[in-house]
Amino acid sequence: MRLLAAAVLLTVSTSLDAAPPVLVELFTSQGCSSCPPADRVLLGLRERAIVLSMHVDYWNRLGWRDPYSQAVFSERQQAYARSAGTTRIYTPQMIVDGVEEFVGSDEGRVRRSVEAAARVQKGTLTLVVTGGPEVEVRVSVKDLPAIAVGDAAEVLVALAEDGLGNEVPRGENSGRRLVHTGVVRVLARAGEIAGGTRAFEKTVSLPVDPAFARKNLRIVAFVQARSTRRVLAVAERPLP
Repeated sequence: MRLLAAAVLLTVSTSLDAAPPVLVELFTSQGCSSCPPADRVLLGLRERAIVLSMHVDYWNRLGWRDPYSQAVFSERQQAYARSAGTTRIYTPQMIVDGVEEFVGSDEGRVRRSVEAAARVQKGTLTLVVTGGPEVEVRVSVKDLPAIAVGDAAEVLVALAEDGLGNEVPRGENSGRRLVHTGVVRVLARAGEIAGGTRAFEKTVSLPVDPAFARKNLRIVAFVQARSTRRVLAVAERPLP
C-alpha cells in the first residue's frame, strides 16, 4: 500500500490546445570559462522547456575535475557530431529537440529555437513514478510521429537534479561559484521502438544516491529517432 500511495501519474498532452514540450540539452563543463553564461541561459529556460545539463569529462584534465561530469555525456555529444557528419565537439553546446545545435550562451537563438520546436507535433509520453531507494519509472508512449520501417527510436530516462552549485578552486573558472540546473545524474536506456510502431511501454529502475537532494530531483523521459536524432516525445515529473 505504501508503494501504491507513492505512485504519481503525469500525462503530457500534445493536443492542439497544448504546445508540445521541448527538450533542451546543454553540454557543459565547470572547467570551461565560456560555460557559465550558458548555464545561466539554461536556468532561464526552465519555464519554457524541459532542460538537461550534461557535464562532459574531456575538460577534467585541464586543472579541475568537474564533479558532475561523466564519460557517457561526452559519448552522447560525440554521437550527435557523428550524426551531423562532423568531428566538431565544443562547450557550451546546446541542442534543441535533438536537431538544432548552437553555442549555448546565445540566449536569443535558443529562445527562437524553442519557440519553433514547440510548433512541431510530438507523441504523448506518460510517466508513472514510484519512489524508494531505487525509483521505478513506467514509461508509456503513444501516437508517435511515424518512424520509417527499417529505422528505430531510442527511449531514454534521465534522473536530473536542480539547484546545484559549488566553488571551483582550480582551472579556468578558479575562484568562481557556479550554479547549475537539470544536471543529469543517471541516464538509462529503457528500450527501442521499431520502425512502423507508434507505441511503447516499459518499467525501468533508476538508482538514487542518498547524497542527491531528493526534493530537487526529477525524472525526464524522451523518445529519440535513431537516424535523425529528432526528439519525438518528452515528459518530466518531480520525484515523489
